[in-house]
Order: sequence, then structure tokens, then C-alpha cells
Amino acid sequence: CFVVMGGARDQHGSIADNCSTFWVSHRWIVVLWHFLLRIMFAASTSLLTPVLDGLTLAHLKREEGSDQKDFGKERLHGAIWWAIANMILGPLIDYWGFEVMYFSALFAAGLCFGAIFIYSKHMNASLNCMLNEESFSGEEKNIDVGAKKNAMVGQEGLSQKSYISMLSLLYLIGGTIFGGSFLFSFFTLNTGMSVVESLIFLYYDFLGGSNTLCGLTVVVTVLFEIPIFHLAPVILQKFNPAHMQIIASIAFVVRVIGYSLIPSNRMYLALFLEPLHGLTYAFATISSVEFVTLLIPEGYESSGQGLLQLFKGLGYFIGLCFGGWAEETLGPRRMYQTLAAFTLLG
Repeated sequence: CFVVMGGARDQHGSIADNCSTFWVSHRWIVVLWHFLLRIMFAASTSLLTPVLDGLTLAHLKREEGSDQKDFGKERLHGAIWWAIANMILGPLIDYWGFEVMYFSALFAAGLCFGAIFIYSKHMNASLNCMLNEESFSGEEKNIDVGAKKNAMVGQEGLSQKSYISMLSLLYLIGGTIFGGSFLFSFFTLNTGMSVVESLIFLYYDFLGGSNTLCGLTVVVTVLFEIPIFHLAPVILQKFNPAHMQIIASIAFVVRVIGYSLIPSNRMYLALFLEPLHGLTYAFATISSVEFVTLLIPEGYESSGQGLLQLFKGLGYFIGLCFGGWAEETLGPRRMYQTLAAFTLLG
């Protein structure tokens, strides 16, 4: 982190110590270190997202009075805290600089470990309670609770006959014209969204925006995500995943074309377009999770979401490769218009 911090200071012309001077003359080390950090970050999130989605879906299936269509209600908590974090970080970065991110990252890591600990403790308590109740009924009286717990945990791994390969799961999801079309649309949309999520603040800087205003744009998007996530069960009764994916794509196309038309030094106009991002993100998330959930067998929730993340990752890879090149050669306005056309294909 401090290596990257030295490189960041160099870019802003504020290096005054010998350590930072060393990194100026060895900038390739900074680039390599930053590249390795990005790989570590991408690998971590690619593992984390499908596991969290799978755990959430499995929990909703077990929970009495809940359904997997309630996934959006669980997901909205992430949207809320995303908005709070950006609302706080925007002014802090304006005041203290990007060094704030290193301390906030450590704080967020501590919160993650705390959440994992609480979740694990709750799951163990629930499992022990369920096993203790079963041990006093019928033929379960003489069964050792600890042994049965181990058997339950390893049951799926021992049942090789019911194992479904990832290739078979992929065929279940995208083996039809409808499934393949949905995945292609999901891919094209994420190709465009990758550029918006990773490069939009550079465009806002190009338009003359501040970090505080950038943080405010995130708050506006989340304000429109929250009610959509909360009403996910109702929305899914009125629209199927395909219709929601189409709506998400249309909202994205309208938004990025709007971005390309914003005059310089009028970055605040982007606030009127940000509600469309909330619509795009919420509808795309709910529709894709529901689409996979309807097709995969029980017990393969995380595997199904992992395959979904594969297409999302491919979209992000291609989108960012194109976005970096296009912003340098075509300019940001033409880049967003091109992405709108490509997303429209899906």
C-alpha cells in the first residue's frame, strides 16, 4: 500500500523525501506492485461474491417464511452501506487525500472478520440446536450428536453419484436459445458496466467534478436501488428475469448516452442520470440471480452463481481493455456511445 502511495504522491508532484524519490526512478516496480494487488483483489472478489450469494440463497430456502425471491431484500443492506461509505469517503478524500483509503480498507477488513465470526457462531448454534432436538426423537435417541453433525457436513461430499460437473451446470443454464441469449445479454451489459464502475470517476474529473460530488452520485444511485431490492419479490411476480434484463440494458444505454452529452464544467447534471444506474444495477442483479436459481438443482447455489460471475468477469475484462484504449484514442464521450451500441446488441 505504501508503495502505491508513493507513486500516487509522485503523480501529484508532492514528493519530498528520499524514499519517494526512489520510487520515482523505479516506477516499473510501482506499476508491477499495483498490478499484483489488482490480481489479488480480483481473485478475492471472484471467490467471495458467488459464495455469499449462494449462502444467502441457501439461508432463504431454510428460513421459515422466506423464499429465494427475497434475495433482493437481503441485498439492499449492501446498497445502504455502500452509500454510507461513499458519503463519508468523498469529503475525507477531498480533505486528506487518497491516503484515507488505506485506513478505511483496514477498518473494513476488521468489520468483515467480525461479520464472518458472528455468522459462523450463529450457524453452529442453529445446527447444534437442531441436532439436539433430533437426538431425543424416535430412532435418534442413541445416535451421537457430534458424529451426526460430521456426517451431515460431509454428506454432499460423499455422495459422488449426485455430483454435477460445472460443465453440466453450464449446459443447464445456457444450453437453450433462451439461456444462451440471456447470458449474452448479461455479458454485454457487464462489458458496459465495467467501464462505468471503474472509469466513470475519471470522466467526472474530466468534467470538472470534485470527490465530494462523485460520492454524492453514488448516494443517488443507491437511493433508487434500495426500494427496488426491497420490492424484489413483488417485481418478480410482474416481470420475469428476461424482461428485467432488457429493462436494465435499456436504462444503461440511455444513461451512458446521457453521460456523453454532458457539457464540460456541468458535472452536476450527471446526478439526474444516476437513478438509471440504480435501476440497471438492481434489475440486473435480481434478474441474473433469479435466472440461475430457477435452473440449477438444490445444493448448487454457489456453483451456479460462480458460473454467472464467470460471464460477468469476461465482460469486465473485455470492457476495461476496450475502455482504457478507447478513452485514450477516441475520447470518453465517443467511448460511452460505443459501449451503448454494444450493450444494445444484447
